[in-house]
Amino acid sequence: MQGTLTLADHLITTGPTPTASAGAAANCTTGSPTITVTGNDTAGTVTVTTAAGDCVASSLAQVTFAKAFGTAPVITLTPKGASGAGLQYYYDSSTTTFDIKTGTAPTAGTIYVYSYHTLQ
Repeated sequence: MQGTLTLADHLITTGPTPTASAGAAANCTTGSPTITVTGNDTAGTVTVTTAAGDCVASSLAQVTFAKAFGTAPVITLTPKGASGAGLQYYYDSSTTTFDIKTGTAPTAGTIYVYSYHTLQ
């Protein structure tokens, strides 16, 4: 398709749900973090509950796409709430994954929620 795409209503995407795993920033020093992802490769929400103990600035979570992209996609990442907004968050992506990273250490035992959209 070439040209302008105009939608008169909502854009609804479907597809399998990606998987997610905890990064070093979520693991802290004791306990186990919980990571959930809802949605699909195009759009969704990642919820991270950090473990207990001392946390470090690093990767908070890694999302693995259900289907690889041809090139690393651009990710629009938006925090849902003050806790996620309070971190210096950013992302890194490849054709198969994207990482939610932090420039500041997260707080132990805290819930961080981010919504994402992907575009190649």
